[in-house]
Amino acid sequence: MGKFAKSVKVLLTKIKYIKNIKLIAGISVGVLVLAIAITILLAGMQSPPLTPAQQYIKLETNLLHSLINSVPDKSPDDALVTNIDILPADALLSLLGMEDMDWAQKFTVSMDAKLKDQLQETLWGFKLNDKLLLTANTIADPASGITYLLVPSISEHYLKIDDSIAIDTEGGAVAGSATAITDFLSTLNISETEVAKSLLNKYIDVFFAHMTEVDKQSEVIYIGDKTQTVDGYTNYITEKVFTNAFRAVLNEARSDVALKAVFPEDTDYVEMIDTMLSNLSKDPANDRNDAVVLKLYVDGDGHMVGRSLILPETEDSYMSVQCITVTDGDSTALKLRYEGIDMGYELMLDGNGNGTLSMVQPDQSVILANLAYTGTKENGTCQITLSDFIENTLLQSTELDPKLEIKWIGSDLSFHLYLSTERLVTVNTSTTSKEGPLEDITVPEASLDYSVQEEYEQYMQSIDWSVVRANLLDAGVPKNIIDFLLGKE
Repeated sequence: MGKFAKSVKVLLTKIKYIKNIKLIAGISVGVLVLAIAITILLAGMQSPPLTPAQQYIKLETNLLHSLINSVPDKSPDDALVTNIDILPADALLSLLGMEDMDWAQKFTVSMDAKLKDQLQETLWGFKLNDKLLLTANTIADPASGITYLLVPSISEHYLKIDDSIAIDTEGGAVAGSATAITDFLSTLNISETEVAKSLLNKYIDVFFAHMTEVDKQSEVIYIGDKTQTVDGYTNYITEKVFTNAFRAVLNEARSDVALKAVFPEDTDYVEMIDTMLSNLSKDPANDRNDAVVLKLYVDGDGHMVGRSLILPETEDSYMSVQCITVTDGDSTALKLRYEGIDMGYELMLDGNGNGTLSMVQPDQSVILANLAYTGTKENGTCQITLSDFIENTLLQSTELDPKLEIKWIGSDLSFHLYLSTERLVTVNTSTTSKEGPLEDITVPEASLDYSVQEEYEQYMQSIDWSVVRANLLDAGVPKNIIDFLLGKE
């Protein structure tokens, strides 16, 4: 190849190399431009900062979900034995004018309880001066609201008691432990705790999604001399907010198959929902001065350190409840405060368990009792002494110096009540867990129904107090006292 040809070849090679550089440079610039464009696009697509209402909803629903989800799907089988001893001192009997009851030295109640397969059985024992008076056995079925009672010392029959029965008293008909709401809830078909938790979580989200009247501001909360700066979220549930939230719940519930399955089969479910929807106000007010107020206090780490509830004030009613904590290093102080229309109460505890219980009035705050704590969580003492205000106004004496002392070692507790240095009464409690497999709990096949007059009368006629009478005599109770309590033989 001639010199000219070689020169041309070298030139062409250099031109090709330059073209490759330009191509690479062009690609690099293009990639850079594309990366910048994508970054700008992603930045534009990022969610805007949450509003105070959205922040509050997230905090509140997360807290409620955590609370609901902490409930076990099934109550674990468990067994506990508890003993309670009551030891009145002679000073108490003298104070009550009951010196002739010096035979009453010690009362004991024992409870041997177990929970298995959602049934609870408790074996009761009642003693006087360490002498057995009588025993009892209760079997409770929370699902049906039925309790079976057997007192073998007086009758061989089980008495069946429905929690929803009404008891006639001189004051009229007084409902049993179940209210009208409980009666309604007992008709619902919620046999699975998991179903109930799922429905509660769902409708909490639906309801709180409509909390729109929320303010957020930095606040300083205090307990004694401890302070902490927090974010305060104030949720005003006005009539309009509540109406919109409840309407959303009803609209969602109208087609909710899982919720419909909870109600009895004969319930006209859709008609019930539509009736509630039609009863909602068409033009609800949005007055914050007439709102239910929920407030959360959140620290810089996003942890809730307090909350409060305020009901709207009327001419004759007002209520405010507040619970806050302030942490200083390893010490956490607590304040519980309740306010009514005329007065309220406040409990303040410093990080060491010492504190005061006060009565709060619009123009003043008066200490009712002082609390002093020593020891540890496993072994300690709490002493509660009444203030001079209580002694002067209620007891009308500053010399009595009433004092309650609470001591604990593990799960064992003892309560000691004193006047000055003289003991009035001691109450000792102990609780232990039972180890090993639990025997099955069997609901009695035969029982007499308290709510059926004929069966109740049959039970009353079967009662025989002779065993209890003999046990009382053996415990040292005078015969005239027994006759007064049980009637003459």
